Amino acid sequence: GIIVREAFSFWTGHPFDFEIWVRAGYWVTRGMSPYAPLQFAPGVSFANDFGNGNNAAIGYLPFWPILLAAIYELFSMGGSGNRFVYYFMLKQPIIFADVFLAFLLFVYIKRQNPVLAPKVLALWLFSPVTIIISAIWGTFDSMAMLFVMLALLAPAGRARSVWEGIAIFVKSIPVLYIF
Repeated sequence: GIIVREAFSFWTGHPFDFEIWVRAGYWVTRGMSPYAPLQFAPGVSFANDFGNGNNAAIGYLPFWPILLAAIYELFSMGGSGNRFVYYFMLKQPIIFADVFLAFLLFVYIKRQNPVLAPKVLALWLFSPVTIIISAIWGTFDSMAMLFVMLALLAPAGRARSVWEGIAIFVKSIPVLYIF
C-alpha cells in the first residue's frame, strides 16, 4: 500500500486543490495569509492562473496552511530546487496518515472481529478509492480521520475528547461525529 501511494505522490495531484496547497506553503512562509487570494508561486506553481485572475485562497482551518508552510521550509533547506521534490514532500503527511489510519482501522476491527481485521486492512491499503484520494489527489481527509480513530480507540473521557479536538483542528468535518 505504501509503495503504490509513493509511486503516485510526486507527480500527481488534484489540479485545483494541489495548486492552492503549493501556493499556500510558499506564501505562508513569506508572511501572507492563506485566506487571501494566492498568487503564482515562482519555481513551484504549475498553474499560472486559475482563470480570469480569480486566484483562490485556502479554505481550511489553520493546521493545514501551517503544515504546508513547514513543508515548504523543509523543501527550501534541502529540496534541491526541484518542484517535484516539493510535491512529493507535500504528500508525505497525507500518505503517512492514510497508512496509519489503515493500521488503526485494523486495531479497531480486531477488537470486534479478529477474522475480519486483516481484510479491512487490505481493503483500505489497496482500495483504488483511498489511493486516488490520498496519493493521487492529495486530499488530507485521512489525517482528520486518523485522529477520529485515535479518539475511538482511546478510553472514554478526556483522552477521547482531546483526540476528537485535534481531529476537528485538522479539518472541520469531524465536527459531525460529535452529535
